[in-house]
Amino acid sequence: GRAGPPSGEKCFAWTFPLRAFVEADTSFTLGAVTADKLGNIFMRADLLERAGEARWSAGNAPGAVETWASAAKVAREHGYDERLRSVLARLRDVCARAGHVDVATRYGEELDAVRARLGAGGAARP
Repeated sequence: GRAGPPSGEKCFAWTFPLRAFVEADTSFTLGAVTADKLGNIFMRADLLERAGEARWSAGNAPGAVETWASAAKVAREHGYDERLRSVLARLRDVCARAGHVDVATRYGEELDAVRARLGAGGAARP
């Protein structure tokens, strides 16, 4: 199959998914802001990760990385290791694919430490 519609063709099937990802990003980002205002940092980190997924799916790799880094910061600051684990894995993989080996290695090392804490029964979400 083709990677997209032929030049000049308009096709609802090709425009709808992109629009859906952009709308999802907006919803998740607004939810993260609301969660922050309500003091629910766990939901904030969860929604930031989802916003990053939506940005990645919409083709906004820099936006996804920025959002996942924000989710990692929130999770790190509040000991939410389950979310930190998933976000660090995403960041490590994206940086490795982009050729940023040093950054990917740092994320990987932090990920190993988080996995060790979780394996030892550490930091669980209340």
